[in-house]
Amino acid sequence: MRTTKIVLLALLCALPISSETVDGYDRFRLFNACRPVRVMISSTDPNIQRHLDSLRPMVESRLRSARLYTENPVESRNGFLDVRVTMIGLAGFGPAYIIDFQYKKLVTDEYGESYHAATWPDRRFRSGHGTYGNAAYIHIKSRLSSFLDLFLAAYLRVNKSACGP
Repeated sequence: MRTTKIVLLALLCALPISSETVDGYDRFRLFNACRPVRVMISSTDPNIQRHLDSLRPMVESRLRSARLYTENPVESRNGFLDVRVTMIGLAGFGPAYIIDFQYKKLVTDEYGESYHAATWPDRRFRSGHGTYGNAAYIHIKSRLSSFLDLFLAAYLRVNKSACGP
């Protein structure tokens, strides 16, 4: 009886924790064999683009510290982060911006055609409204950092076996 309890306890301890399990949908969206990721950051507004250019080192550094960053398009042809900030005008609110943060990876259809498609997140992260200038920059930087945290946590969880310890 005691041996049975010990065996059952050992089996329970060997089961993966549910938050660490990776299903097929997660693998499709994020698995990339831990290949490097390139970053594309752009805006429709030249003033915001200037601010985004100053945020690029932060994004690259975070990816580099996770051993995921590359500038080489050949190395990252399988996947990249696409960050776009679009300036819009909202009636009654003045200038506003939308932040789109997506992971795009190479996807092959049933006919063998391959293209980059947004596979993460399920929906686009969209955030932000405010005025031009420093307030917008601070908010965009904060949201970009948050989106990057979510992406890195999900990517590293799904690619854990390929990325190693």
